Amino acid sequence: MFSSDNHINAIAQLLADFHRHLELRAECFKVDAVSKLSKLLTVLALSIILFMLGSLALWFISMMAATALGEWLNSPTAGYAIVVGFYLLLGCVIYARRKEWIENPVTDFLAKLFLGEPAPGDAAKPEPDKHEPL
Repeated sequence: MFSSDNHINAIAQLLADFHRHLELRAECFKVDAVSKLSKLLTVLALSIILFMLGSLALWFISMMAATALGEWLNSPTAGYAIVVGFYLLLGCVIYARRKEWIENPVTDFLAKLFLGEPAPGDAAKPEPDKHEPL
């Protein structure tokens, strides 16, 4: 009779421990999700701010270059046309290389962030041995 009570108590304790384990795993998942999402949103916000500042700077540089070319060629239209042609050519090059320059880096960043996988081009960095002095 005491043996049966011990087994029931052991099973009850095992179920309680399992339930606690599941609660802790859920809590760990929440903390991990918040950490990864905050890092993603930080990178996104920083990218948007840098894009806006870069676009503004590029706008003024483009206007300056177009005006300078227009004065040099004695035709403002030609100066602006050359700048527009440059941006069209640049857009075509970026579109042609979009997989290498945009898609792969974004995919690698998200895979590394959410899956913990290193990017395919990253070499594994060996961790220093904790037992040997550096």
